[in-house]
Amino acid sequence: MLRMRTTGWARAWCLGCCLLLPLSLSLAAAKQLLRYRLAEEGPADVRLGNVASDLGIVTGSGEVTFSLESGSEYLKIDNLTGELSTSERRIDREKLPQCQMIFDENECFLDFEVSVIGPSQSWVDLFEGRVIVLDINDNTPTFPSPVLTLTVEENRPVGTLYLLPTATDRDFGRNGIERYL
Repeated sequence: MLRMRTTGWARAWCLGCCLLLPLSLSLAAAKQLLRYRLAEEGPADVRLGNVASDLGIVTGSGEVTFSLESGSEYLKIDNLTGELSTSERRIDREKLPQCQMIFDENECFLDFEVSVIGPSQSWVDLFEGRVIVLDINDNTPTFPSPVLTLTVEENRPVGTLYLLPTATDRDFGRNGIERYL
C-alpha cells in the first residue's frame, strides 16, 4: 500500500479544487441559449418572451437592466423588464440574407445577444439567443412566362393529363410547391 504525506497547503489546494470545480462547471452549464419562435411577416411589436423570467432573474426594483447588444435591427428589449419583442421592421424570411439558401423550415434564425447588468453595475453578463423564423405561405408560385398557352383537343378523354412548365416558389416545405395538376 502506497501512502502519501501532504502538507497543509497541498491539502487545502486539493480541497479547494474539489469544491470550486463543480461550482464552475455548474455556472458554465447554467449559461443557456435563449430560444424563441416567430412566424415571418407578422406585425410590429410582437412579444417573443421575457428574457428575465427565462433566465430566472427577478426584476421590478429597477436594479437589474437589460440591453440588446446584437440583433437590434429586428428585435428590441425593454431595459427594465427584459421583455423581448420585434421592432418596427417587418421580418420576411425569404429576404433575410442568412436564410436565402436554407431549405429546412427550422434552420432560419436570427441570433441576438443580451447583456444583463446587475445592481449599481456590480456585474455584467452576456447571454446569447436565437429566434427561429417560421415560414408562412406568403409567396405565390411563378411560371417562366406570365401567360400559359395550352392546346386541348376536343375529343380527349376526361382526366387526360397535360404537361405544364415547372413553377418556382420562394416558400418551401409544406408552404412551397409539392405538386400541381
